Amino acid sequence: MHSFFIFMTVSGTPTRGDLRVLLPRLRRYARVLTADLNRADELVLETLSLASGRQSPPAPGPQLGHWLFAIMHRLHRESLVREPGMPRSLPAADRRVAGAREFRTLATRVERVDNDETLARFSRLPSEQREVLALVVLEGLLYTEVADVLGVPVGTVMSRMHSAREGMRSHLSVGPVRN
Repeated sequence: MHSFFIFMTVSGTPTRGDLRVLLPRLRRYARVLTADLNRADELVLETLSLASGRQSPPAPGPQLGHWLFAIMHRLHRESLVREPGMPRSLPAADRRVAGAREFRTLATRVERVDNDETLARFSRLPSEQREVLALVVLEGLLYTEVADVLGVPVGTVMSRMHSAREGMRSHLSVGPVRN
């Protein structure tokens, strides 16, 4: 079938089912990284292709996802060096599509407006903050795991997370902030 399934067949290693479970998470993180839905799909395929060439992937479970996120992150960083003019924030149309699945609810109109505003605030964050926020909030990774995925110190993850939270909050305040 596809070459990226080769590494999924050895006994004691991940299976196609393990990969199927991870695909939505990989696509979501790729959309955060690339700010483009088509490029996100290309990044997922490139990640899986590169992973298939590795001799010993981690066993199924959380470490497999972290390993694939780390591969994806490195591939994306390399593409930024090769193509410095790539978009760093989501255009409005892509924000709606990218967030549609993550924010799908039987929401009232007010809740939908809140979701759109949240996506807009998220898309305005610098890419380093979006990456950390997505891995912590959407993917449920611990700060130490995010540090491993991104290849940065835990303190950097904590700083970026703090800045991301502040960036998200700063757009919420209508009037002066009271302590």
